[in-house]
Amino acid sequence: MAYGRIKELNDTSGKRLAQLLLSIMKKLKLDQIRYECNAWKRGVNFIMEESVIMKIRLSEILKLSLNEQLVEGVERLQNKLIRNDELIGVFRDDLTDINSFIQTEAAIPAQLEKEFDIKIDRLQHNLLYLEKHFSKLKSEFNNYLRSNMGHTIRN
Repeated sequence: MAYGRIKELNDTSGKRLAQLLLSIMKKLKLDQIRYECNAWKRGVNFIMEESVIMKIRLSEILKLSLNEQLVEGVERLQNKLIRNDELIGVFRDDLTDINSFIQTEAAIPAQLEKEFDIKIDRLQHNLLYLEKHFSKLKSEFNNYLRSNMGHTIRN
């Protein structure tokens, strides 16, 4: 009889311990997601700041240039920067949705966990795409201006 009672207590304690460990792991996971979201915000803010600086540079060039070919190239770059801003806007909206959820939740409900993981993976993938895309755009921007700025001096 005493053995049965001890086994029952151990089973109950084991279940509680398992639930406690699961709860701790879910909280740690949510903390990690919060950390990643904050890092993503910093990354997107950097891209946005760089984009603004590049647009200012383009407007300065347009003020000084009478070279029609350069003006057309600058307009193409400006349109690419605008499209990039649109991509950033979509990413920021998705990030805001995730962020508002994780700020209010102590843990991710089990029924939403798989869907939530998919959203987080998609956000991470999208940010990597944004960073790569912006890096190429910035390189194109610098290469184009460096290659074509001399033409305005000669004309």
